[in-house]
Amino acid sequence: FSANITISGTATASGTWDVKFLSASVDTSSHGTANVTGDKNDTLSVNVTLDYPGDGCTVTANIQNAGTVPAKSTGFKLTDDQGKEFSNSEIEITTPTIATDGSEVIAAGGTCPVTFGIKWKKDSTTTTTATAKFKINFTYEQATNEVTVTPTHGVHTK
Repeated sequence: FSANITISGTATASGTWDVKFLSASVDTSSHGTANVTGDKNDTLSVNVTLDYPGDGCTVTANIQNAGTVPAKSTGFKLTDDQGKEFSNSEIEITTPTIATDGSEVIAAGGTCPVTFGIKWKKDSTTTTTATAKFKINFTYEQATNEVTVTPTHGVHTK
């Protein structure tokens, strides 16, 4: 007697990576105005108009994970438009504390709002126009763990 038995199969791996800006909103209840433009995917441009020392507004950017792979925050940085540490004696940009150790995760299909403030410092002594160019960069990586697969061969039984 003899037997020839076969296992056949197909392994398919597919996933989508799509972390992007979904939308942005501006709270101008304190007075300042802001115009938010961009493709709302990779880049948002925020142009703020402040009328007097002490004036300001907040902008909320909604980050969406439209993919199927969870995304963890691994980088968050406020810089000037040249990529150097942001510093301005007249205009202040305030950002929330965002963990970059991978503990903040946007699930597949999830969103994360991030609100930052822009204000003309109240104690400003400038008598001309104050300008501050800035960038806020977010870095995300896949938030997955590799599965350990251990092939085994059991003991033959009678």
